[in-house]
Amino acid sequence: MLIVVACALWPKPDIPASLDSIITEELVRSGCKNALPFSFTTEHTIGRRTYHADFEFGPEHPECSTFVTITICRVGKLLDPAEYETTKKQVREKDKKNPPDRQLEPLMFPAIGKRAMVGLVLGPGGGGDWLVFTTSDGRFDIKVEQGNRWSEGVEGPIVLCDRIARDICSKYDSLEGN
Repeated sequence: MLIVVACALWPKPDIPASLDSIITEELVRSGCKNALPFSFTTEHTIGRRTYHADFEFGPEHPECSTFVTITICRVGKLLDPAEYETTKKQVREKDKKNPPDRQLEPLMFPAIGKRAMVGLVLGPGGGGDWLVFTTSDGRFDIKVEQGNRWSEGVEGPIVLCDRIARDICSKYDSLEGN
């Protein structure tokens, strides 16, 4: 009896552990203004790594919150290349009607890694934004997102997703083998 096992049945290699040396508490802290103390956790599953920072406003402001989440997946899982190109083309068409200083393309599609896109959500009392990019080598998608809810008069951390994403990309590109 001959038994053949196809390699496709085995899980693909996980996200490299070397990213743990890049995405650290210090990286998050350096990407924030007015940083408060925060808890930092990681979750590692096959095909996904998630790093989460939860800022602590203290018991005097239980209604306030700010978080940062950094997620890493195989390419195409967080930023579909076809959807990216379609969206970028639509924005470019709309930008033709605007003067150069009012165009959205440079803001929505920053030059980070192979491709990158920004999103923003605003609501009553809070909001958030995210930046997702594909690493320069085209292997991974990395999403940096933040959300916050503050009460009037409470100063919280200002999370700079762009700075965090650029730091991750730069450090990732400098790793040997990338």
